Amino acid sequence: MNRKRDRLIMRLVALLIMTVSLGFTSRAGEQVLMETLKETDIYEKADMDSSVLVTLEQGTPVICCEAAGFDGWYEITYQETKGYALRSDFELYGDADGIDEDFEEIQEENLEQFEQIQEEQLEQKNESFWGGMMAVLIALMFAVGIFTVVRNMKKGNKVGQ
Repeated sequence: MNRKRDRLIMRLVALLIMTVSLGFTSRAGEQVLMETLKETDIYEKADMDSSVLVTLEQGTPVICCEAAGFDGWYEITYQETKGYALRSDFELYGDADGIDEDFEEIQEENLEQFEQIQEEQLEQKNESFWGGMMAVLIALMFAVGIFTVVRNMKKGNKVGQ
């Protein structure tokens, strides 16, 4: 399960970095993470007669947005290639419920780790507090002892005079 989650996270991070680094902007609508249903051609224009820029393997995750003025086409960016692909070649990336479950699991693990760290920090604070209190009490005991000795010495000097 962790490998599957790790691969999912790595893909999402890679797509995010790719999108940010290429300055991908949507002109016609919202960006959506999709994956190819089959081997998919990316065309230079929203026209099957235009040249094919790259062919994607089945299952390749891609960020898509609807192409302005072109029904049935997505405008996509894949690595350094910007182009168009048929909408029918894509479906939403992954199982949304499965992704939600994976993120809930990750959140639970992180929450457990956070609570454990908080407990350890509280224990350290308590140990520091009580260690400081012990040092103060020991110092006070020495001070009282020294004060008592000095006072007894003064009484002894007064009695002896």
